[in-house]
Amino acid sequence: MLTIVGAVLAQGTVLTALLFYFGMLHAHYMFAYFGVNYTVLGLTAQDFLIRSADGLFVPLTVVAAVSLTALWLFRAIWPRLPGPARRLLVHAAGPVAGALGLLAILLAGVAFVDPRPFDAFPWLAGSCLAVGVPLAAWAFRSRRRSTSFAAVAEWTACFVLVAVGLFWAAGDYSSAVGTGRAQNIAAGLPQSADVVLFSEKALQSRVAGVVETTCAGSGFRYDGLKLVMQAGDRYVLLPATWTPATGSAVVLPRSDGVRLEFAAPGTAQVGGC
Repeated sequence: MLTIVGAVLAQGTVLTALLFYFGMLHAHYMFAYFGVNYTVLGLTAQDFLIRSADGLFVPLTVVAAVSLTALWLFRAIWPRLPGPARRLLVHAAGPVAGALGLLAILLAGVAFVDPRPFDAFPWLAGSCLAVGVPLAAWAFRSRRRSTSFAAVAEWTACFVLVAVGLFWAAGDYSSAVGTGRAQNIAAGLPQSADVVLFSEKALQSRVAGVVETTCAGSGFRYDGLKLVMQAGDRYVLLPATWTPATGSAVVLPRSDGVRLEFAAPGTAQVGGC
């Protein structure tokens, strides 16, 4: 089982694609919460790869810690077991692994038909497929030898299914992480710095909660904004009074004609250029 999973993760192309896929969907769902299409932000492949660390470090840490703990327990307990107990465990390992693998594959099939029961655990369905296939394959191969051609076909099918399960889990999990990050940003707007936007050109739109002031010389001043982040070559700003139901986001390109000034929450003075 570990050989199959390790072979999938050891492929640099598969692992990089998995990280890229997670980061892209993370950006999609996070900015979609604010009503922004992430494709207008000019995010690069490097941005997506860096963004993947936002959510993947937690499950990777948990998996590594559990695996290491299980290995230490095995090394501590196995040498102390009597011979009959060892033979019993070895004999039972195949059937138990096969049963668990088939159960995990069955859960993945149920989630494929109707994913709603798994909404609380968005990573579970794909993980079941990625873990269940190697378990079932290992149990089958421990009981029966295959020809070289059948072994290659079986290994290839397992490789594909494990990769599909990993992408499935990453896709579902990234949607939850991206939306959760956006909700955290929205909840923290009152505590984030006030932003005063100076622009050579008018925004040409009315954003609720944002006050526009025409400067005496030239340009415009906008108060009542909060900076969400600089993403790619764009600024993503929200009104301080933004809500998912009524708020609008402002996306501006970085340029010499746009200037941002920051102040502690509640201290920015409205008006004046």
